[in-house]
Amino acid sequence: MSQSSLCYKCHQPSETLKRCSGCEKVWYCSTECHSAHWVEHIFDCVPRRPITTADHLALAVHTNILPLHKQTSSEYGFDSAWTASNRMFLLKIYTGLIKELGVSPKTIRKWRAAGILLNEIKREFPILLIQRHGQPYLACFSWLLENEWVLNGQSPEHSLSLRIKDGLKAFERAWHLLGGPRDVDLEEANMIVLQWPPDKRECFEFYRGAVINWYPLRSVPRWLWFGFCACAGEKDEYDLNNRLGLCGK
Repeated sequence: MSQSSLCYKCHQPSETLKRCSGCEKVWYCSTECHSAHWVEHIFDCVPRRPITTADHLALAVHTNILPLHKQTSSEYGFDSAWTASNRMFLLKIYTGLIKELGVSPKTIRKWRAAGILLNEIKREFPILLIQRHGQPYLACFSWLLENEWVLNGQSPEHSLSLRIKDGLKAFERAWHLLGGPRDVDLEEANMIVLQWPPDKRECFEFYRGAVINWYPLRSVPRWLWFGFCACAGEKDEYDLNNRLGLCGK
């Protein structure tokens, strides 16, 4: 059976396949399959409108991978959610909105443009939580209520202070892990690290992040070196980072 006789979404044979009118390269057995696959296919098709950051966000939700698009990561709070666990919670929030509540990327984009994204999430999410299948989202919604600054752009001073404090602790742990003497202060240690070979500095930076649950971005070599590139999704990356990070604790 040829590939063109199978639906591009459900991969089932059909005698009533209809070709995508945009790219005319893929076929679907129904409007439902076409619509369901559009969140991914839009990037390979010839859409009648510009692709937005909300489209990239929807793709991240459906593939369970953090947004690779830099502007999307910035606009929807992933840059502000600076630890792996925070990013996991935030991705789960958007998963609830898009997959469970059926909020469209277009609507999410309008909320963000109007400056009401956080308020709308707080208004919509209780609807999900009272449903039986909504219980897995309770933890991430509780997290959001305690960390609203991730989406409103107003990071509280205590959060910034905590981030600096954690960063110093992480530096000290990584320094000792790679054999740095304990009688050297952090300022001197930093100067020594800057003179290390690139490979050793990458190892240092990895463990510096891992001990505070902050795993490497896809744009840096250590994402490849430490095996994150082989992970199937965000949860696998999070679990791998936890296992590797234990070595530095």
